[in-house]
Amino acid sequence: MPPNAGQSSWTIDTVREYASHMITVVEKRLDEHNSDLEKRLMDRIHANREATVATMEASKEAVFSAMVAAKEAVQAALVSAKEAVNKAESANERRFESVNEFRASLADQARLQMPRLECEALFKGMGEKMETSSKQTIARVDLLSQQSIANAGKKAGIADGWGFAIGAVGLVLAVVSIVAFLFRIKG
Repeated sequence: MPPNAGQSSWTIDTVREYASHMITVVEKRLDEHNSDLEKRLMDRIHANREATVATMEASKEAVFSAMVAAKEAVQAALVSAKEAVNKAESANERRFESVNEFRASLADQARLQMPRLECEALFKGMGEKMETSSKQTIARVDLLSQQSIANAGKKAGIADGWGFAIGAVGLVLAVVSIVAFLFRIKG
């Protein structure tokens, strides 16, 4: 405040000067404050930018690591799936081979075995042939036994005839011997 209390020493020029000075002081303080705020804001922006870059780098590394791990997991899963498919295919091939062998054996059986009707007809024909052959054999056996009996009779007749012939010769010789003996005694 001015030295004279009753009288004001303020003039328009002094008020203007005072207001101008106060505006300059306020502007200076605002500029300082703005500079301080701007500096703090820039520091925060810089810190946020660095934190964001660091976070993005860490995220990038994490995503890259996750992608590498996922790729490795997918590769391992693909290898395992491929092995499983190969094993399944191998098992199927072995199963189909055994099924094909079984089918082949059934086809061989069907091809090599005689149908039932054909077999029955063959057995019936063989039975008829055996019956006919049996009848023929019995007839031949009967004929041979009749011939054997007849031959036995002939042989017996011939043997008897020889026996009679030898007996007759023996009788004749006995008679001749007796006659000769008698002649010797008499003579």
